Order: sequence, then structure tokens, then C-alpha cells
Amino acid sequence: MFKQLLLTVNGGNFGNSKLFIGYCYNATHFRGIDITSMEQKDLSQLTSEELLQEAKKIKSGNILDAAIIGFLIGVAVYSTVRNGFGFLTFLPLVYLPIATKNKLRNKEVEKLVKEKGLK
Repeated sequence: MFKQLLLTVNGGNFGNSKLFIGYCYNATHFRGIDITSMEQKDLSQLTSEELLQEAKKIKSGNILDAAIIGFLIGVAVYSTVRNGFGFLTFLPLVYLPIATKNKLRNKEVEKLVKEKGLK
């Protein structure tokens, strides 16, 4: 009836290990939270109000992306100067796909807002 939720962790030298998270009545709810609603909706299915809310989030999202990239570049430069080339030198490259995905989503939101004439 209840299912165990386990998080499988790749432990490197220690092998794979499973971390117990909790019990779940069914696959759609965990600790009273509907985990299926955590997925992002398709932008074309958003109402006008939801679309305007997404458009308002764009500016702060861009600022956050720029701050994170700036911080990571600072860490990379400091690490390179201090210790030479290493893992931290290439750390900003890890965040680039996330920032690119955010930028593409923002462009799509702006396009839909313009098409619907909401602004």
C-alpha cells in the first residue's frame, strides 16, 4: 500500500547507496505535496494572468542569472590565479546550459505576451 521513496546516490569509491526519504501512499503525493504539479506548464497553456506573472519574473531572473555567472567567473579567476588551472577554472561552464534554457524560456514568454497583446 505505501511505497518507500529512496534516493539512489552514486557514492564513488563506496558504491551506490540508497538514502531513505520517506513513505508515499501513491506515486503522485509525497508528504502531502502533489509532486505531479511541480512540473512546469507548457507556456501556451498559461492563462493571461499567469503569462503576465511570468513576464514580471523575467527581469529578476535575468539579474539572478547574471549574478550567478558573475560569481562563478570570479571564483574561476581567483582559483586560476591562486592555484593554476583546475576544476574551478571551468565551473562557469556548468551553469551556462541553465542560463541558456532560462533565456530561451524568457524569449518564448515575451513572444507569447506580444502575440496576445497583453503589454
